[in-house]
Amino acid sequence: MSNRKFRFTTVTAVVIANMVGTGVFTSLGFQLLDIQSGFVILMLWAAGGVAAVCGAVTYAELGAAMPRSGGEYNFLSRIYHPAAGFVSGWVSASIGFTAPTALAAMTFAAYTSAALPVGARGYWFQKILAVGLILILTVIHSGRRSNSGGLVSPDPAGLAQDAPHKSRPQPRAAFAIRRFKRFMAGIVERSPDGGD
Repeated sequence: MSNRKFRFTTVTAVVIANMVGTGVFTSLGFQLLDIQSGFVILMLWAAGGVAAVCGAVTYAELGAAMPRSGGEYNFLSRIYHPAAGFVSGWVSASIGFTAPTALAAMTFAAYTSAALPVGARGYWFQKILAVGLILILTVIHSGRRSNSGGLVSPDPAGLAQDAPHKSRPQPRAAFAIRRFKRFMAGIVERSPDGGD
């Protein structure tokens, strides 16, 4: 197992991007239209911050009580039922991760096209720009982990490499199919008819 870790600045940037997201650039204008008081806006953001801290502390407690990777899938599977964890995982993968990515790409496209000449501000240009951004970032991040962001390497020269067969990215579909089969095998083993 590799001992390489992400740098503190990379991890901090990911957490900030995850928490703030593009909402600060998109929803603030709508809030200012309806609420004319800066103090009320700041108090709403402070209340949202308190709610986020409560959620973080709750997750920290669950993680300390059930130390295993998997996040919501692990917690819901162990507390309620494996099916609850499975559904939560698929909802997170299909909506929870894709919707913010799409929103960020659409915001990028809208702001970029606003900075371009009038002829390049069309509807389809923005859609192509958003899809292009997602595709480019997918290609960048689909390779080795070192392509994604600053890694701290235990080898100062960076000469140590993984074995050649480990350096290739694993096909995502094959990985998902294997995980699904393992999950279904676990349900069959736990069911009353599964020989338990």
